[in-house]
Amino acid sequence: MLYDQRDDSWGPVTHFRHRQEPYVQITFPDGTTTDGKALAWTRGKVYAVWVIDEDQHRQLQWMDANHVRRIDRDQSSWRDPYDDMGHYYPAAPADGWV
Repeated sequence: MLYDQRDDSWGPVTHFRHRQEPYVQITFPDGTTTDGKALAWTRGKVYAVWVIDEDQHRQLQWMDANHVRRIDRDQSSWRDPYDDMGHYYPAAPADGWV
C-alpha cells in the first residue's frame, strides 16, 4: 500500500543521514519495480524517493516496508548525483570520483 502522508499512529520516524540514504528496490502493488532511495522509516513504513521520468522528476511517497528491499548503490538503475561518495565507497579517491 502507498500513502500520500504519514500517519502519527505509525510511531516515531527515523531519518538517514543526508546524502547517505540507502538505495532500495521498490515493488509497487501492480508488481512493477523501480530503484530509489529510502529517506526515512518507521517500524512498518518507508518514505522513499525515485525518479519518474527522463527529466529526473522525483516522486516521494510513504509505503509499507514490505514493498522495499535494500540494494547496493551499484545495483541501482538510478544513482543520486548528490550522494556522499565517501559513504558509499570508503576507499574512493578524495575527489569523490568512482
